[in-house]
Amino acid sequence: MIVFSVLYCLFSLSIAVATSASSAQVNTQTMAVMHNKLEAFIQSLPLPPSQAQFLTSKLSADSNLDAFLNGKDHKSSALAFLACLSAQACLGPESVEVTPVDQTEVDANWSQACRRSPYCAVLPGSAQDVSSTLKIVNFFQTKFALRSGGHSPNPGWSSIDSPGLLIDLQKLKQITVSADTKVASLGPGGRWGDVLAALDPYGVSVIGGRIPQVGVAGVILGVPTILDAFAQWQEKGASDLKSTVALIIGLETTTVGLIYSEPAEKPAAFAPFYGIPSAAVAVPATNGTVLSLTQILGTTFSNEPLRSKIDAQLYKDVYTFWREQASTVHDATGANMTFTLQPIPENLVDQGWTTLVDWQNASDDETVRAAPIATSEKWKELGEQRGSYIPFLFMNDGSRDQSPLSLYGEANVAKLKAVSQKYDPSQTFQTLQNDGFLLSKV
Repeated sequence: MIVFSVLYCLFSLSIAVATSASSAQVNTQTMAVMHNKLEAFIQSLPLPPSQAQFLTSKLSADSNLDAFLNGKDHKSSALAFLACLSAQACLGPESVEVTPVDQTEVDANWSQACRRSPYCAVLPGSAQDVSSTLKIVNFFQTKFALRSGGHSPNPGWSSIDSPGLLIDLQKLKQITVSADTKVASLGPGGRWGDVLAALDPYGVSVIGGRIPQVGVAGVILGVPTILDAFAQWQEKGASDLKSTVALIIGLETTTVGLIYSEPAEKPAAFAPFYGIPSAAVAVPATNGTVLSLTQILGTTFSNEPLRSKIDAQLYKDVYTFWREQASTVHDATGANMTFTLQPIPENLVDQGWTTLVDWQNASDDETVRAAPIATSEKWKELGEQRGSYIPFLFMNDGSRDQSPLSLYGEANVAKLKAVSQKYDPSQTFQTLQNDGFLLSKV
């Protein structure tokens, strides 16, 4: 029994020593993995030595980051904190707002339904800052959203909840004009109103957003007659490429803007409208610039696009359907809705409808959205029956339950994905970007 006990003790001791040595080896390997990855990450950022040393000290002591880098269970909220800390060290505390983010920053999104509170908001001031921020979110695998003007009507596309990170491009609003005034270089965080104001003194303009608040003349009339006139203009007057018509129909008023791109008195292109009596003239006939036009149009927005060929009867039939839907929703929720026809040159797409809706209560979201969704479905149904439907969705006005990219065609989507793989090999924008019309969805 004595011999047996001694052997047992020696055996147990040998196991304990072996286990301890094995654990030490694993810990050493784990620490090495973390050290190598951290060192490469820190060196990839444009940090002065003092900030590099500070960040290295903070990150190397974080057990949650150690677990993440070694493929173990970790907390994403703790990683978001480290991502924001790294952004502050790299860009400076004046360019990174940490939780709780100032409400003014949160409220910058145009639609109340899209306002979210991120863990931190990063406001890069240069292309280098943007590059560094993307390296940070990629290293920590932190979800992020990009915001230029914040006018997307789709929740989560230019906003994000904690523990996500918001990249707000508002500081990148530079506007430069080449010496020959042929090229304008614009920062992604500018507003179209500012762009047009900067270009106006040069006597030039650019193709861009018609609403000044977006990140870079009205006459009140009667609907069926107006829709007939609109279709007549499309068939004949629109061949004059200097002419365009802005048409916004509400439940109680209809606004028509006749716009000509050079000084003129009653251009012949608008002849179908001249005989229609108006209830009131919102903007008298005037000669102005693109800047003054966008200021006039500064109160209109749109959403829910759908396209078809020119068809006056289709416009009137869909309008009748929309009006019933919109009136029912208005009576139930108080929501105001518009029916807007957006003409597009014939060599692109003939015609599109969009709508703007505003309402007060979040509890009415699905009820209100049901009306424009149903109208879009009706437009498609009637258009297909008459052979005038065009399977195209304008991405800038697209709703979150639509998929414009899916209509690009397999070859085009494949090409876009190949470009994405080339310039974003880690697929950061497809996997970490919070939401949007992403190629990863197609």
